[in-house]
Amino acid sequence: MGRARRFLEQILLSTEADGRRWTLIDSLIQFALLEQAEGAQAAAVAYLTRALWLAANEGFVRVFLDKGEALLSLLRVIAASSHAPAYAGTLLAAAGEVTHDDGLLSGRELQVLELIVKGNSNKEIGDALSISEATVKWHVNMILSRLNVSDRTQATVAALQRGIVHLP
Repeated sequence: MGRARRFLEQILLSTEADGRRWTLIDSLIQFALLEQAEGAQAAAVAYLTRALWLAANEGFVRVFLDKGEALLSLLRVIAASSHAPAYAGTLLAAAGEVTHDDGLLSGRELQVLELIVKGNSNKEIGDALSISEATVKWHVNMILSRLNVSDRTQATVAALQRGIVHLP
């Protein structure tokens, strides 16, 4: 494994310097799988999380799903985290799995959505979840995108109609 690690490190350094995003993402995924095979779950999750953040903007799917069950198991671990990139749920949905009621929202996004439905402002949501208002705005934008709606009111209606959240 030491030789494979050194090879991957060289690829990672070179792709970061050259800006080759797909190769960088693929290298990070390979590192995640290597760490997982060596029993270093936290390191595997860290590498895969970084790959997810990079891939979300590009919409890369196959580079993840082509890796098979080993990667899907890591995606499940990440999707269950409250700080998960929403893209983990998107990839699991693309693989035919459901991570939450709608298959697309991370745990944190689901928390934010529940507070939106209750009528909380971004500041109130941030205070309730101990996150910044900017982070709340980012989650709100991801929710709107995932639900394919354009505002908080439409998100509330969609969430209630789909049974993602329920009125208190």
